[in-house]
Formats: sequence, C-alpha cells, structure tokens
Amino acid sequence: MLLVGCSSAFLVFSYAPYVVPHWAFDLPGITLFWAVWCSTAIILCEAGCRHLGGYCVLLAITSSPKNFLLFLLTGTVCGIFLDGAAQWLAKLWVYPYWNTVFYACCFVIGFGAYWLLLAETYFLAHCAFRKLSSAKAKARHRQDPQVKTKLLCGATGLALAALGLALAIQQYTAAGGYVFAVTAPSAVHAPFYCFLLITAGTFLILEYVSNTPARSLLGAVRLHDWAPLCAILTAGWITGFFMETANAAQHFWLYTNWPLPQMTFCHVPVIVLILWPIQYVVFLSAFRAFTGTAVWE
Repeated sequence: MLLVGCSSAFLVFSYAPYVVPHWAFDLPGITLFWAVWCSTAIILCEAGCRHLGGYCVLLAITSSPKNFLLFLLTGTVCGIFLDGAAQWLAKLWVYPYWNTVFYACCFVIGFGAYWLLLAETYFLAHCAFRKLSSAKAKARHRQDPQVKTKLLCGATGLALAALGLALAIQQYTAAGGYVFAVTAPSAVHAPFYCFLLITAGTFLILEYVSNTPARSLLGAVRLHDWAPLCAILTAGWITGFFMETANAAQHFWLYTNWPLPQMTFCHVPVIVLILWPIQYVVFLSAFRAFTGTAVWE
C-alpha cells in the first residue's frame, strides 16, 4: 500500500510544471525538477522489483566499484549513441535551457541517470510479465546460433550504421559544413532515416556481440520468449508518455525536425511516442555487452 501511495503522489508531482508559474522554471529550477523526478522514479521501480523478486539494477551497480564504473561506461556510451545519432546528427531535439558547457559537464551523470531510469522501468515490467506468464519456471532449450547467422547479423549492423553515418556526412557536406548546436534549432540536419539506420545497425552489432540466444533479444524472440519484447514496449510507452507529457509544459528538451510534426498527442509528436521504446533495445543490449547481465532472461 505504501508503494502504491508513493506512486500515486509521484504521478501528481509529475505534472507540477503545469501549475507552477513559468518564471519559476529557470535552469536551476527545471534541472532540479527533473533530477527529483528521475530519482523518485528510479527508487519506486527499484522498490517494485524488490517486491516482485526481480533484478534490482540500483543494488547491482552499487555492489562494487567495478560495477559502478561499468554503469557509468554504459550510460556514457548510450548517451553518445542517442545524442550522437539523434541530436548531433539528425538534430531531433535541443535543450533550450542549457548552454554547451553545462551540457558537457552534465553529460556523463545525466545519461547515467537516464540509462538507470530506463533500465529500472524495463526490469520492473520484465519481472511483472514473467510473473504473469510463469515463464520463469519454464525450461527452454537453448542452442548457439550458427556462425554464419552471427556474422550476417554483425555485417548487416556495420553496413547499416556506416550507411546512416555516410548519408549524414553527405548531407552536411552538401550544406556547407556541420555546426554543433544543442541549445537552438538548426536549419541544416541529417535526414531522419539516418537516425533509424544507425539505431538498427548499433542494435545488430550488439546482437552479434551476444553469442547465444539466451543473451540476445532476437534469440529470445526466436525461442518464442515474448516477455523481453513486451517489457520493452510496455515500459517504453508508459515511461515515455509520462516523461513527454510532463516535459510538454516547460520543454526541458524541445523536439525539432521530426516527421509528421502536425500529428501530436497531448502536445507531443506522435512519432516520438511511438518510437520511444527503441532506445531500450540499444541501452539494454549495451548493458548486456558490457556487464554480461542476463538482460533478456
């Protein structure tokens, strides 16, 4: 009951930006709000995982200095992937309250917290689906994928990522050069499909690194284990909805250059909400690659 009450209070707090005066949301104010929001969500999800007997990410990453450093590495690499492909190249959002120096100073800790938030929501949803389906008690016959299949997966990933990067470079070359801009919209940007190509390529490369079906998302799907995919979609859409609708009040981040910008739901681009879960795939695959954690089981 306490967990339910805290969760309800947290949901009310999430929409405080709609009732707090606009002048109160300067850089310190809005940064503090999102720091509290993410911290609270992480703690609530951790408590939920403990209650359900699932994997507790926060407990795992703080259990040793090595695990904490791997967590920071994972968050940083995922941040470079996400902002690198989506913000630096495709210019899909900006941070209007920030400046470049503040952005650089907060990059590691910011994306570490963001990665932890997504991981906590995934593992909570994953544990819930395991409980509902009783899949935890089912034994599955696992076989190593064929070498040719692994090589094809890795080669395809490299090709897609390279193609997306090459097309982005071509776009900027034709436009007269690249300008790094994280605080204001840019008229010159890479096509949206470059982000999708790099994302798909990165995921397939990480799948190649995972050497058994038990360690890869595609392997789980091939074995008809739908819990990881269902958890990704559920956690992604629910978390994305609450974060994006809360952000729509004051726009800590502001979306630009997305396709079909006229299609919105609660003042959020519909395409953003639909594609929100795809970042989970890369973030969690990277965690599996760096730490060996059984993310999909």
